Amino acid sequence: MRARATLPDRALGTLDSSPVLSVGTEDKDLVLERQVFKAAIEASGWKKEAVAADLEINPEYLSKLFSGEKPLMPRHVRALPGPIKKIHARLYAEAFGHLVVTPVEGDLALQQFVSGLVGLLVSRLPVKARMAKAGLK
Repeated sequence: MRARATLPDRALGTLDSSPVLSVGTEDKDLVLERQVFKAAIEASGWKKEAVAADLEINPEYLSKLFSGEKPLMPRHVRALPGPIKKIHARLYAEAFGHLVVTPVEGDLALQQFVSGLVGLLVSRLPVKARMAKAGLK
């Protein structure tokens, strides 16, 4: 079983990179949940005041939720606005090692498919063929 230590770096550089497993007496799952909660809000681009208003709390209380001074409750996560809740769900899944893929349609889907296919094909070419394609000798 793979141990989770922190959220992935690509999840947003705003995360505390200290390992979740070294938190002392606080439950590592609670620390992870708080990190994901904070990262999702920061990644959303929403102002802290607007999020606090949606959660029906004041901005100072939200800061205390971020720092752990006040307990983060399931009702806080459930009350997140839809766009932030989506980010939260993605970051939480990624923290457990899951790959989250956003669905796309139309031309963008075709472009991403072709890009991935070409990337796979190029990676299987012999080294000399790749060098020749790149114009290297």
